[in-house]
Amino acid sequence: MGRISPWQTAALDVLDLLFFNQILVLCALDDSEREWLHKIVVDVSFAVHETGATGLEAECMKHGVFCLLEIMLSDDQEKQEAAMNLPLVRPESLNAEVVRGIDAYTRDFFQAFLWVLGEEAHNDAMKPTMQIATNLAVRFRAAPSTVRYRLTERSLAHEFPMAPLDFVGWAAKAEIIFSAKYPPAKLADKPSETLAARVGLLCEFAMVRNYMGAQTKAPNMAGVALDNNVAPLSQDTISMLLKQKYRFEEYNRLPSLCNMVPVFKVGEEDPEYPRTFFTTVGQVCTRYRIWNGTLASWLGALGAAMVEVNRLSANRSGRPIYNDLNNAGTITDDVAKLLKERGFTINGRTLYQRHHEFSGKVFKQVRTYHHLLKKYGVAFSTHHDDMMFYTLISNTTDQK
Repeated sequence: MGRISPWQTAALDVLDLLFFNQILVLCALDDSEREWLHKIVVDVSFAVHETGATGLEAECMKHGVFCLLEIMLSDDQEKQEAAMNLPLVRPESLNAEVVRGIDAYTRDFFQAFLWVLGEEAHNDAMKPTMQIATNLAVRFRAAPSTVRYRLTERSLAHEFPMAPLDFVGWAAKAEIIFSAKYPPAKLADKPSETLAARVGLLCEFAMVRNYMGAQTKAPNMAGVALDNNVAPLSQDTISMLLKQKYRFEEYNRLPSLCNMVPVFKVGEEDPEYPRTFFTTVGQVCTRYRIWNGTLASWLGALGAAMVEVNRLSANRSGRPIYNDLNNAGTITDDVAKLLKERGFTINGRTLYQRHHEFSGKVFKQVRTYHHLLKKYGVAFSTHHDDMMFYTLISNTTDQK
């Protein structure tokens, strides 16, 4: 594959984040965890509805509440340190009382910064968010750490189960990505601007998270993964981790990272705006991708995930995935038809092959990630890199 543009690189990083969370929420979380997540999404939606907000204003408000809840519901620093037994989190000279004070101040500052930024950017949509989040935080304090951790990402995956595919359609229509597999003229008019807004707001939150991480000297988890890996890493993995490590060090040296956190303009009609926005996202945020294939290969990956979701559905558990003699009525047939309705062409046999490949790789990695989250039982600080994700990478021998 030839050199791709900065905005396309960033868009693929975002796609991978959506893909990862789709598999985690729909395929890996257990029934109890999904029930908790459903309760949170429903209660947030109801509270926002009660304000009278509709459309994009309601989506901005919901997103703001999820972000604030994620910060409020993270576990305290002492619990994080005890779970991971990592001295790198804080100097030994700081006693427990000082750590608690710093932790509380960081949360308050993070919430205030996010709220002020959101209010300036999205006007009335952010005004009630702090009160809604404060009211709901007490109710969901007992939610599993697997749900509270990265709650904003998990909630989007729950509300928009087809988010990765819809994002590809939107990105192709907006000419952010280009591939013969995704000809804009053939793609359905979906997704709605609602999903585009939520994904853009998620990117905005990721940039704010990096800003906060830089302010608080959060640990460079890519560097930790390289230093502490217990299994041989492939050259591709080492290369991507080094890229992450150097990017982290780069934005920590910037005198004013805050100036590099643009707000997402909901409903912006300028066709050049998405490219400009994602170019900036790529300057501040990078991602080690769970799927690092070509743009064309993403259709098979997304289709494989859809097959797995259908396979795990209770009302489809007895149906075959694929039948080489007559594939009509199988899970792969249904997924191929759904994809065709949206302008994506892939046959049942190819979906079956991709599903078989990804079941032993991507799906296995996501389930291992879920196992690590449950093992440690901690919702880590929002402004830190995803510690469990890098723990997964540093203990995986084959990332190809």
